[in-house]
Amino acid sequence: MVFRRSYDKADADYLETQIKSQEAIKDADETYEEAHKQADIVYKEAKKRAVDKQAKKEAKEAYKKAIEQAKQVRDEATRKLRQGGNP
Repeated sequence: MVFRRSYDKADADYLETQIKSQEAIKDADETYEEAHKQADIVYKEAKKRAVDKQAKKEAKEAYKKAIEQAKQVRDEATRKLRQGGNP
């Protein structure tokens, strides 16, 4: 009897951990999407205001860097969650 309760508790704990991990991964994806949207807005505005080719190039590079950093943060968080660690 005691063993069965321990087993049920372990199953419930495992399921709860899996659900929380999936929710955290979803949150990381949503945060990435929002960061991407914000970077798009900033890039479009910077491109409009750029007065020369060099300024447009710098705006594009900054945009690419922002997107890459957002991806790295998302990927690192989800990698740790999938491995069972904390982000």
